[in-house]
Amino acid sequence: MAVGKPFLSQTVVKAINYHAIACLHPYAGEYRPCAVTVGDHDPPDHYRVNALMDDFVNEVNRYWNDWDEVSLAAYVLWRLNWIHPFINGNGRTARAACYFVLCVKLGGWLPGTIIRNCPGSCCENSLGFGTTLPTRRPCAPLWSPGFTAHDAPLADCDR
Repeated sequence: MAVGKPFLSQTVVKAINYHAIACLHPYAGEYRPCAVTVGDHDPPDHYRVNALMDDFVNEVNRYWNDWDEVSLAAYVLWRLNWIHPFINGNGRTARAACYFVLCVKLGGWLPGTIIRNCPGSCCENSLGFGTTLPTRRPCAPLWSPGFTAHDAPLADCDR
């Protein structure tokens, strides 16, 4: 990276969410504008999300060299789910961010085979995870060389 050390940012987390749910929700990649309830958990008020996410990425970056890979990745998974910063796709985003941190700390992809349930559809997110989602028709692949968030084919997606 240009800064000379790995780090997590709000931009990375928002991009993960965007690619995870771009075809499912019009607010993909944006923090939630309203209160939500998740089972028995009442996430923090929506007006606190930006500050909590600032604190979260600063904590992850502060402890990057002090915590082991699994502990830091587990913290990312737990804290993102606790803050619940997005209106949709928080679990997917937290799992992908957890995997991102784990891979970056380990210096590369984990060994194994990528499982793709529906290649080339909205189900395939930017990291190559295959998650079967209830889509009625596929939209253009969400990841390709040179892809930017503004290139997403939202007009072609069922909402």
